[in-house]
Amino acid sequence: MSPFKWLEKTAFLGDVVHDYGIIEERRAGITRTRVSLLLCRKGGELVLVIKESNVAFLGASTRYTYIHKPQITAFKEAVDDAYERVNNSSK
Repeated sequence: MSPFKWLEKTAFLGDVVHDYGIIEERRAGITRTRVSLLLCRKGGELVLVIKESNVAFLGASTRYTYIHKPQITAFKEAVDDAYERVNNSSK
């Protein structure tokens, strides 16, 4: 395991229980952005992690958004509502 992957696992992710994969990938000039969704066990609890990685010439960054158990229900309701609105807007 590379030092960067080890650091990411140790400091930011914990154990990855399920990798839902890349949910968005886009390019803007020389910049590439990937957004992926992971279910991780961090600190003894399951946490949904949204990972955004940006890579450009001579630079890179990664941002993690953690959705803990108390917020999962609100997150699911928001995604379900958005899904319904997007699918009904085309009719």
